[in-house]
Amino acid sequence: MLLPSIPYLIHGVLVIAQYFVLEVWRDYGAKMDAVVYIVDATRANEQFLRPRRDLNDLLSDEAFANLPFLILCTTQSFDYPEEELCSLLNLTNVTTGKDLLELAIANVHPLEVFVAEKYNTKEYLRGFRWLSHYIK
Repeated sequence: MLLPSIPYLIHGVLVIAQYFVLEVWRDYGAKMDAVVYIVDATRANEQFLRPRRDLNDLLSDEAFANLPFLILCTTQSFDYPEEELCSLLNLTNVTTGKDLLELAIANVHPLEVFVAEKYNTKEYLRGFRWLSHYIK
């Protein structure tokens, strides 16, 4: 299981999954250190409408303006390339890159998409390592 191997990252992070009751966002925004959003990319293209709307709402909400975003997309066998997933989620030209940012200089909040096969933990860990650099 992934979470026990990185317990220090989970404290203070609200994990929002596709079917989570998203109406509680604002209640937790000020208390969070980061947002982890999980997208089930094993579904058909039309299934991306809900995650696209949710992510747009989160990214435009002031409560989340300074939080880093890790977006994990699970696939069967890399069904979608990362660029296509970014397009389907309306995140083209929004991600900040997998290289680490100097936040004071960049004046942006980090946002990155990591695509992983469902049972391959390497890419999940890579995403959480990336995120760990931005959690205070």
